[in-house]
Amino acid sequence: MTRDDFYKIVNKLDNENRKRLRIERRIEQLNSSIDIKSSIGSEVHSDNNNDVLHSLVCEKADLEKELKELNIVIKYQTKDINRVINKVDNEEYRDLLYYKYVKHLNWFDIADILNYTIDHAKGRKFREAKRSLFKTFES
Repeated sequence: MTRDDFYKIVNKLDNENRKRLRIERRIEQLNSSIDIKSSIGSEVHSDNNNDVLHSLVCEKADLEKELKELNIVIKYQTKDINRVINKVDNEEYRDLLYYKYVKHLNWFDIADILNYTIDHAKGRKFREAKRSLFKTFES
């Protein structure tokens, strides 16, 4: 694996995670709409209400299927990244790389978890961790 391959996987994982969040938010919106339409439907019987309810339920089912498939893709991409990160000898560097590339935490959270200052986490320690990671690509 090369640096470019690694970053392609990381970027793809990041994009897939963003997509997953968008789908999850939309499913929540649909659940609310379905609940509202269902309660209205029990009081008012109309073809229009039933059509809207049906389309909401169908959209939700499609999104749930897409979310399930997306979670499988994310799982495998995460395994690929973890496999590469686990080749790094230094546990501290592995943790830093894991939080950054797999968990996609911001620098404030990473620094807090690892008891670093933000500058220390995203500066020297991260450069050293990436250098150590890239050495694994050469072997």
